[in-house]
Amino acid sequence: MSISKCIKCGSSDLETRRVEKIVRANVNAAVVKVDMTVCRSCNERYLGPDAIRALDNVKRRLMNDDLAGFENLGHLFVDASC
Repeated sequence: MSISKCIKCGSSDLETRRVEKIVRANVNAAVVKVDMTVCRSCNERYLGPDAIRALDNVKRRLMNDDLAGFENLGHLFVDASC
């Protein structure tokens, strides 16, 4: 993503970081690593078009139960009392 200033605080102190995003669809969830532009001053994060496409692609695959290539890491639990 090509931005020169943070929209939130106006700082130009930006860096690219590899971050993990959780994508959920139906009963499935996946952790996806994507590059984001992050403001070092206020920690505001910006997704570029490639990252958005990658996240959309994973969500579409999860919705269609197309789990080929995903590694099963265990179980995800939700606290039913909340």
